[in-house]
Order: sequence, then structure tokens, then C-alpha cells
Amino acid sequence: MNKIKQDTNTSKGTGLFKSFDYSKFFPNLEEERTQKFTTIILTVITLSLFGIFAINPTISTILKLRRELDDNNFVDKKLQEKINNLSSLQKKYIILQNDLPIIFAAVPKGPEVPLLVAQIQAIAKNNNIAIENFQSFEVEVPTKSASRNYSSFSFALSAGGTYNDLYRFLTQLSNMQRVVAVELLSLSKKSISNSMELSIKGRAFFNP
Repeated sequence: MNKIKQDTNTSKGTGLFKSFDYSKFFPNLEEERTQKFTTIILTVITLSLFGIFAINPTISTILKLRRELDDNNFVDKKLQEKINNLSSLQKKYIILQNDLPIIFAAVPKGPEVPLLVAQIQAIAKNNNIAIENFQSFEVEVPTKSASRNYSSFSFALSAGGTYNDLYRFLTQLSNMQRVVAVELLSLSKKSISNSMELSIKGRAFFNP
């Protein structure tokens, strides 16, 4: 009987030994662990904040440089397009350069009335035509609202000669280098001789 009780006490002693709290021998172990963990967290937070403040100006500078680079690329693209267009126009100008004197003579930059009179007189002389009268009228300048961008002036002349000579004169006048439009034409026979009289009202153009 005593033996059984002793075994029972022994068993109870073993159970107390198993559930013994070791933390009593290390009262600062849990506190030190908490402090270290807290220190690590605070250190990480501090480094993160310093990192953000340190990197933020760099990021702003990078974004600014990126925008400037995009703007410079856009400007460079537009300049390249203009250079290409100018190069293309220059090539076309070189091709047309030989034809420019003819174009400027056909549609001059000014009225150049004396030059027109001299040209018509030269055509008349080559065809034995005597110009009896030549008159030029006021120059018509287009308004800002007008769709055309050229100017013109009217002229009138009367000349005498044979039918064949007048016919050649009209043909060469219509085909002359200066752009001239014949608006009115009348042909009548002179009563005294066999020659005929020609009256013309025309218009000459120029591009101011």
C-alpha cells in the first residue's frame, strides 16, 4: 500500500517536472527579443524614409529630363521634315530654273506697260502693220476678298494693213510670250484704199 502511494507521488513529481516554466530562469529573454525586433522595424522605417527623401529629387530630375528629351525629339522631327521639304523644293526649283525666265516674262511682277507696247509694235513691224493708236487703262488690283491673286489692265489699239498681214499680226499677238487676252475685235475696210483697219480691246495680266 505504501509502495503504491509512493509510486503515485513519484508520478505526480514527474508531471510537475514536465510542465515546469523555464522562463522564470530567463526573465529578460522575451523583453530583449521584443526590443531587438522593435529596433529592426524602426531601422527599416528610418532607412525607407531617408531613402524616399534622398531618391525623390533624383526621380524629379529624371522625369524633367525625360520631358525635355521628348520635346527635343519632337522639335528635331519637325526640323527634319522642314529640311526635307526645303530640299525637295530646291530640287524642283533647279529643274524649273531654266523655265523661270519664260514664266516671269509671261506673267511679270508689274504692269510693264511700256514693254508690252514695245512687244506689240515689234510684232506689227514684222507683219507690215502700222499701229495708229495705243491706249492703256487703269490697273485693276484684286481686293482681299477676291479669290484671284493676280492683277491686270486693259488696253486698246487700232492698226491698219492688208487682211493677210492683219491675220498674221493677230495670230502672233495671241501667241506672244506675255499673257494677253483679246476681249473685243473689229475689222473693217478702209474706204480710200484696199487696206483694212483693225481695232482690238485686250487685257494683259501680271502677278504683283
